[in-house]
Amino acid sequence: MKIRHIIIFSFALFLVSCNRKQSYELANLSHPLLDEWFANFKAADSSFSAEKFEQQFYSDNPNESTEEWYDLDFFYEPDSAQGDIISPNRDFYLNLDFYSGLDDALETGIYTGGEVDSKTTLVDVRNKKAIDIIPVNCCNDAMDAFWVNDSIFVMLCQELDASNDEWVPYISIWKRELLIGYYIYAGKINNFRDDKFFPFYKRLQRLGITIAE
Repeated sequence: MKIRHIIIFSFALFLVSCNRKQSYELANLSHPLLDEWFANFKAADSSFSAEKFEQQFYSDNPNESTEEWYDLDFFYEPDSAQGDIISPNRDFYLNLDFYSGLDDALETGIYTGGEVDSKTTLVDVRNKKAIDIIPVNCCNDAMDAFWVNDSIFVMLCQELDASNDEWVPYISIWKRELLIGYYIYAGKINNFRDDKFFPFYKRLQRLGITIAE
């Protein structure tokens, strides 16, 4: 009789654990790119602390996206572009598209910079649709990103604080096109734009791209 009760209790715990919602708040996230990002800031400024990222927003039931999906007129092959960040099931990919010659750089091995504007696009490979997660903007762009699972991804970003003309790092968490979390760094990071520490250049190095002098 006791064994039967134990089996029933264990099964009940299993059902509860299956139905429990997974939280993707920043404190629960762990990824090598996130560790690298924090380490870069720490190397640039010893006063940096990951705990200084303050939650501005988090919701398991976010509002509808303000942007709309649009049709693509080409077929995308996930293995064709090493700069894109592909979901584990390969149904979606992120294009950080800095309007800065990155595509050319992947062919030539040299990154020379380029235009000011940037954007980030999420592409639905199967349905040939796309949506701009960060629309064209000169003051808000993604340095890097990673997928947590087939539908959740995290973007490591920066935005310009126009009040003091300083760049501020922030982290946004997405459930495909829906923003579910937003964390901004409460403070100033010295040497944030120094090429030795700048997160975007670290990403170029991982892609095997030489930074032009």
